[in-house]
Amino acid sequence: MSLTRRARRAARDERGTAIIIAMAFMFIFLLMGLALVLLLQSARSGTELERADVKAFNVAEAGVDAGMLALKLGWPDTALSPTSVDDSLLKTALQFANPRLYDPSRSSASEFLDVVLYDNVDEDGDTTMIPYSQAPDWDSNEDGMMFVDSRSNVDDNRRRIIILAQRQHWPFEFPGNRAMWATSAGANGQGLKVYVDPLSPVQTATAYWDTDFGKGVEMGSGVARDTQTATWDQVVSPQTWLSLERIAQGNGTYFTSATAASAFLAQGNSGGSVVFVKANSAVTVVGNTQMGTRDNPLILVLDTPEGSNNTIDLRGTSDFYGIIIVKGNAMIRGTASIWGQMLASGTIEGKGTGSVPEINYNSQVLDNLNRTYIISVNIVPNTWEEYTVSPDQY
Repeated sequence: MSLTRRARRAARDERGTAIIIAMAFMFIFLLMGLALVLLLQSARSGTELERADVKAFNVAEAGVDAGMLALKLGWPDTALSPTSVDDSLLKTALQFANPRLYDPSRSSASEFLDVVLYDNVDEDGDTTMIPYSQAPDWDSNEDGMMFVDSRSNVDDNRRRIIILAQRQHWPFEFPGNRAMWATSAGANGQGLKVYVDPLSPVQTATAYWDTDFGKGVEMGSGVARDTQTATWDQVVSPQTWLSLERIAQGNGTYFTSATAASAFLAQGNSGGSVVFVKANSAVTVVGNTQMGTRDNPLILVLDTPEGSNNTIDLRGTSDFYGIIIVKGNAMIRGTASIWGQMLASGTIEGKGTGSVPEINYNSQVLDNLNRTYIISVNIVPNTWEEYTVSPDQY
């Protein structure tokens, strides 16, 4: 074979080898490209799943926060006053903040977020630290603890968070056995009647006043005159007074107008409130609607200059359940009564014409006031539990 023919054949062989090598590299690059695409898709899918899981967790956590706020605003002391979270309202608020958060294919708001509150008792009614979702929806064991159980579903990622919440009280120290305190007391007409509420767990109480005037004080069975000397600051300490003022300011029940305070009290939902009226002169509080209850009493404070002749004018069905505290003089008018306790730095004068006494001592009311005003609701340490929930458990 000639040299020229061998050269041509070698050149063809080299071209064939080059094509094979090029195809091999192209195949390798293709595989690498496919692998990169699959890797990116997998990473993207993982990120989306992780993002949805985080969203589900955040929604469940928002449910916990809402449950704790609901407990702070209204602790469920009795079976007649359970506390709940409005799932629909909370869903609307969360969706407004993040429109893509809610899956419209789930028609019920509770399918997106379901928050339930129940007591820390087991099926036998014994106190426990283990959640039992069939427990009563109120504080049946009266230990100031409730479970908050929040379940969420975001893009079929289901999360559940359970915590044990505990209420913290403001440390009031109102005198528990005193029906009335005043520097002087009496009445113009029938007399100032101070009795014990027949429904009071404790049927004995004391009434203190230094000087009689008018027809004096009529004390019912179980009420004795307190002859021990006590100063106003010992009855209502400056710290308690300041605490009451700050509570009212923080809760929107601090008034500089007796008219505004009366309007608030007339709404009939003032139970559990501290209503504080600050004025530079005497005020008159008028009402014809029941204010508070034995289970959910309130505190009314009149902060006026010493010697001011304030008037508590309760008419019709406007019985008052709680404590009335007056800096200055106080006159009780109208046909309704006070159930709990009344304290004044000056005089207390009765001018009512009701068929029951003006002041009716009730120890339950005082106990409720001393222990039920909630300043915060906290998570009990080491009770936070998180779960990823399967569809059949949701």
